Amino acid sequence: MSPEQVKAKELDARTDLFSFGAVLYEMAVGRMPFNGDSSGEICGAILRDEPIPPSQLNPHVSPGLEAVILRALEKDRNLRYQHAADMRAELQRLKRDSNSGRHVVAKPSTPAAGVQMAEAPPSQSRTVGPPKTHRPLLAGAAVVLIAALVGGGLYYRSHRTKPLTDKDTIVVGDFDNKTGDIVFDDTLKTALTVSLNQSPFLNVLSDRRVGETLRLMTLPSGAKLTPDVARELCIRAGSKVYIGGSIANLGNEYVLGLNAVNCQSGETLAQEQVIANGKEKVLNALGNAAAKLRARLGEAHSTVERFDTPLEQATTPSLDALQAYSLGDRTHVGGDDRAAVPFLKRAIQLDPNFAMVYVKLGVLYDNLGEGSLSMENTKKGYELRDRASERERLYIESNYYGNFTGDLEKGRQILELWAQMYPGDPIPRDNLSWVLNALGQYDRAFAEDRENFRLNPDARNYSNLVSGYANTNRLEEASAMIREAPAKQLDSPSLHFYSYLTAFLNNDTAGMQKQVAWVGGRPGIEDHMLALEASTNAFFGRLKTSRDFLRQLIESAERSDEKETAAMYEAYGALWEAMFGNATFSSDARYTPISAPPDTNRQRKRYTRRLGMMAVNRYLASFKCPADSPAATPPGGCAHSLPTADVPEVSAG
Repeated sequence: MSPEQVKAKELDARTDLFSFGAVLYEMAVGRMPFNGDSSGEICGAILRDEPIPPSQLNPHVSPGLEAVILRALEKDRNLRYQHAADMRAELQRLKRDSNSGRHVVAKPSTPAAGVQMAEAPPSQSRTVGPPKTHRPLLAGAAVVLIAALVGGGLYYRSHRTKPLTDKDTIVVGDFDNKTGDIVFDDTLKTALTVSLNQSPFLNVLSDRRVGETLRLMTLPSGAKLTPDVARELCIRAGSKVYIGGSIANLGNEYVLGLNAVNCQSGETLAQEQVIANGKEKVLNALGNAAAKLRARLGEAHSTVERFDTPLEQATTPSLDALQAYSLGDRTHVGGDDRAAVPFLKRAIQLDPNFAMVYVKLGVLYDNLGEGSLSMENTKKGYELRDRASERERLYIESNYYGNFTGDLEKGRQILELWAQMYPGDPIPRDNLSWVLNALGQYDRAFAEDRENFRLNPDARNYSNLVSGYANTNRLEEASAMIREAPAKQLDSPSLHFYSYLTAFLNNDTAGMQKQVAWVGGRPGIEDHMLALEASTNAFFGRLKTSRDFLRQLIESAERSDEKETAAMYEAYGALWEAMFGNATFSSDARYTPISAPPDTNRQRKRYTRRLGMMAVNRYLASFKCPADSPAATPPGGCAHSLPTADVPEVSAG
């Protein structure tokens, strides 16, 4: 696989010459030029590392053959052979000169040049034979034959008209399920998406973009993508192709069909049909059909073969588990993380080795503030990462290092490799922006946000740009983007949260209330706005109002059995009270503005009070009078110990 294939760039004849150079290298020294324990490591080596010169591994490799091989393996295609005929000519010269005893030196640094030949002294001239401890070198008729194949068949293949380029996006439609078995509803679409997403060449339109475009079509975000709906959505989103699927059965034999259609013309670009002899073989049959379709749509055979994890390994052999996962993922994309959790837990019950479910649960629990459950599931997903595709492994490992171990630098490296291998995938750049922000590298994070929006202009990435402007202290640009969003028909919950925060920074009360009104009553996102309201009121000293918001949040978390989330909100309340000097709130149960069941939550209350006590001590420490300067007294006197009486709140709210 060439560097441009790893990066999913447009391919040409020089790509095949790189692959041929890799074959020559292996035949000359008995090993591949780029090695690694996984596909990700191999791809990283292809992008970064230079191959060891063949003569260092096999001293019988002539300088001429080594020069040909290394020139074919140049990472910059402009420095390789530009035409197969050039490479064939040099191989033919090598054959001729090895027979005549002449020593040939090629010039790999000059693409248009041929070879430079120098006569060796008669006493030093000899014919190089095959090494005894390595695979035989290409020589004689074999060299000429393979070079002829390069100049003929590979040249034709690389110059075919391809239905898609690496810049095009595709829409995956719903399957026409003629079996009457509801287990195939949603499930096969999810499986096909997983299979196509293994490709570094194809770019599947994200679920976010699909949902946003459906809303612009005045359809629900979860509407079925029938052929007519999928084609209209494809056109509106600026995609090139939509892929529809079908499944029918006759007894225990299932027939699956895939149909790739040009959105504009309605022309069928590629079709595949496979038969599965049994329900349990449907997923792998679908994976095989998807792999063939990828090649028909223009992807190089080498990447199809390298990135083609069987669907039962990349997902699960259980159709029921995959169905539960599909429903959970769709609910999550719809914005209700809390409602998505039971579906994913059901998927784990059906298949305890379903790696991606654990990682998705880790993400959802993190969103819901359940840190322990998030870490537990993220760790389990990491342990099962070998039961996933290469793309999903990168997702799992980046989450593990970023969220579980806290090794953000390692997480950053994995995300950068992921973005290189799958340049059309919005997820690695999105997560990379988060990591860079966490590392305090706001300008680099903002650069990732800009590039991600250029590649994927959806509402989520637009809101990330708003956040990037705010993080880099460019509030005017952030506010301008918020004002322009309706005209661009871009809308998402995160955009409203960032709009609220930008209005807060601009001291725009009306703007903040506008966002509060929009969020009101929306499941899955209302709590986030309540938390912002609680923080805002605490900031302005309206503690009574802040407590009311926190009480609502705590009760909501307790109803959902989210103990850590409830404890987190109580901790926020304790810290805010401490900052206003209400020390006994944290140190004495007599002052408890936030209600909690007295028996079942003892441990949580103890933790909250301990955290509040730490905040109180830190607060009071700043007002202790120096021993040698009793006159330097803050308002209310010096605090050398915790007060025993209740401290009145600053404002009635």
